[in-house]
Amino acid sequence: MDIVIINQPVITGISATRIIDLWSLFQKHIINIPPLNYGIVGRWFLWMFRGKFRHNTILST
Repeated sequence: MDIVIINQPVITGISATRIIDLWSLFQKHIINIPPLNYGIVGRWFLWMFRGKFRHNTILST
């Protein structure tokens, strides 16, 4: 029973990640929508450690 409790969230997380990645590839190659830039989210998150939570535009930070 314990192995099911551990495996279920892992399988769900892997499956969700695969679905999001496939959707992103579909958007990029079929619909010609550029992929998401997760670097912007990372930059915003790292600025939180410096005490800055709000930016006019994170791209210029």
